[in-house]
Amino acid sequence: MATVLAYWDIRGLAQPIRLLLNYVGEEFEDRKYACGPAKTIEAFSDFLGEKNYLAGDKITFVDFVMYELLDQHKVFDASLLEPHKNLQAFMERIEALPKIAEYMKSDKFMTRPINNPMAVFK
Repeated sequence: MATVLAYWDIRGLAQPIRLLLNYVGEEFEDRKYACGPAKTIEAFSDFLGEKNYLAGDKITFVDFVMYELLDQHKVFDASLLEPHKNLQAFMERIEALPKIAEYMKSDKFMTRPINNPMAVFK
């Protein structure tokens, strides 16, 4: 049975693996999944709707991931969330959690860098 390499239909992180598998002569199935268009901020706003958190009334790990993604996007466009009051309220709700608020006020909280220094944003 051949090895299966499953990844998006882009080079991305799978390309070095493809190179290595070809180099060592390994037979493999290169299974590629289609990358769809990026979700718009409206899609996230619509999904959240009037819920407190993405999964309803209880906070989950995914809420922290979404918070971080939205916060990073605001660095590039401070007005990004202006049309989306529910996403603004979502971020404020996360920031108001007592332990999060305390952490964000401490010297342990990182505002920068957002990415590795080799990533250049123009």
